[in-house]
Amino acid sequence: MIISLSQLKFSNANINHNFNKIIQNLEKFYQSDIIIFPELFLIGYLPADLLFQYKHTVNLKINELKSIIKKKKLTDKIFILGAPLYKDNKIYNSAFIFFNNKIYNYNKIFLPNYGVFDEKRYFHQGDNFIIIKVCNQKRLNKFKLKDFNIAVLICEDIWDDFSPVYFLKYKYNILVFIVINASPFEIDKQSKRLNILKTKANQTNSFFIYVNNLGLFDDVIFDGNSLVIDNKGNIINNLTPFKEEIFHFDLSYYLINSNHNYYNSKFSQSDLKKIFKNKTKDYLNFYKNFTTKFVDFEIKIDSNELKIKINNAYSINNRIKDSPNDDNYFNSNHLEDQKYEIIYNALVFSIREYFRNSGFNKAVIGLSGGIDSAVCLVLAKKAVDNVIPIIMPTKFNKQSSIDDAIKLCNNLNINYFIININDFYFNLRNILLKGFNFSDDFDLADENLQARIRAIILMYYANKNNALVVATSNKSEVSMGYFTLYGDSIGSIAPLKDLYKFQVYGLANYINKKYDNVIPIEIIQKEPSAELRENQKDEDDIPKYYVLDKVLYYHLEKKLDYNQIKNILKNQNIDLTKDLYLNIMNRIYKNEYKRYQTPLGFKISELSFTKERRVPILNSFTNDLLVN
Repeated sequence: MIISLSQLKFSNANINHNFNKIIQNLEKFYQSDIIIFPELFLIGYLPADLLFQYKHTVNLKINELKSIIKKKKLTDKIFILGAPLYKDNKIYNSAFIFFNNKIYNYNKIFLPNYGVFDEKRYFHQGDNFIIIKVCNQKRLNKFKLKDFNIAVLICEDIWDDFSPVYFLKYKYNILVFIVINASPFEIDKQSKRLNILKTKANQTNSFFIYVNNLGLFDDVIFDGNSLVIDNKGNIINNLTPFKEEIFHFDLSYYLINSNHNYYNSKFSQSDLKKIFKNKTKDYLNFYKNFTTKFVDFEIKIDSNELKIKINNAYSINNRIKDSPNDDNYFNSNHLEDQKYEIIYNALVFSIREYFRNSGFNKAVIGLSGGIDSAVCLVLAKKAVDNVIPIIMPTKFNKQSSIDDAIKLCNNLNINYFIININDFYFNLRNILLKGFNFSDDFDLADENLQARIRAIILMYYANKNNALVVATSNKSEVSMGYFTLYGDSIGSIAPLKDLYKFQVYGLANYINKKYDNVIPIEIIQKEPSAELRENQKDEDDIPKYYVLDKVLYYHLEKKLDYNQIKNILKNQNIDLTKDLYLNIMNRIYKNEYKRYQTPLGFKISELSFTKERRVPILNSFTNDLLVN
């Protein structure tokens, strides 16, 4: 029995593109028995309010796919496709199951409504199960291949505390759970997925076929990383992250050639009680009114085919390590060894997908000679290729910074422009001072004017060349409002928006290992500076990054209060004073209005700014918040 995992790249809200992806790959499934596409693959996860407009188009494509399957004589195979089901004036997040010229639907039970998820806005909860009853031909009995059951679930259904996995195992002795997913990427997300899949596989003595989406939903990355897990929690295969791939898993061969006894694994009520304890009755009552439909499927396979070996099987342990805990989260070497490759791949993939889905193929970026713009330039070059950096100095920019920027461009073999804005800046400043009768005192407005002039130049060039501007701010700066609104914050995307400053350095070091020191070492070693006034340093305006990043991380992502953060930092020989903590908190909340107007940044952390942080922009509440 061949089960095919289709990890194909979707385009969000582009039904025709996603439908054509399916059709273009049908020829690869003639030897398959079950073909699986991810959650909501037909429409892409998630077209948001466009869901309310897509009923007619979705229904047309579902019927068209049914006709094509029949025309190509594939009706003896099971196709599982994630798509919305429009029924009785309701929308369901559904798995469409095509078989024998019929369509069955399993509707997602648990609808996530946290973090980047907003499914309860769109979908209704399902209340049914689909069980595929696999019947083996009698002539295969000599291989000891017995009948077994397969259940289909959708993403959150395996994460929720009341997951139907245990009910289905108890009621129908499921051997294989097929799970279609739209599970977003985070730095350590694959470890979390593995943990839950391995745990449930061991608890139920069942296989898990986990097929995840690959693509981009605005700032939300879907990394693929689909999995096949055996009943003991062992990884049979982990599909490559950020890459289209189809994997054909020969379940029959695996069952026959394994020493495990898969069939005598009844799941009793006592097993339920071990998991749910005093909530067992509530758990069973939750599912008592669910309906179940059965799909009878007979394996039709020549016995010689059972000699086929499993291809591409390997252990994920060679590639994905355990998640970092809080103690070593800030250890650059630890993250560099285990995480920066996947961060790099995630950002390059996301930039490429953003440009592809936006219909652009050119990028422009302001290059300062600092580390943030250097890392952004490398990422953009690897993703888009057609990238133009523009260097725009004033007298406040050191010649060494200009030289470093030029050296980086030469290392990348990129053409660049130098537009000296010094005279333009001071002429404009004088006009404004005179026109408004301002004093000649040099202050923040004069610093920001430089950044806004640069924004005008970048946007002018982008408009002339049908390009997108790439912004360069990192999470530390964005958190503190340490950027110029309508200045260095302008752009379509900000690739580093969800990376703290220490992570930018780690990523730069990884890039230099990967590409033979393409980023000049002087850029990495120099003190960070906006260079908007004489001898300026970042740490003149914000706390030292090695303290700031820790406070931001524990506050934003771990939701810890002052005393909790202070105690953690004390163990790291850092004295966090109340005044410093309050200063950081005040700047975070006072700058909500600035963050709201920043470009989209790709989510790689537990909490990103674009969709997950929901705080009022008007900040009269700040004093009360800080007292508490």
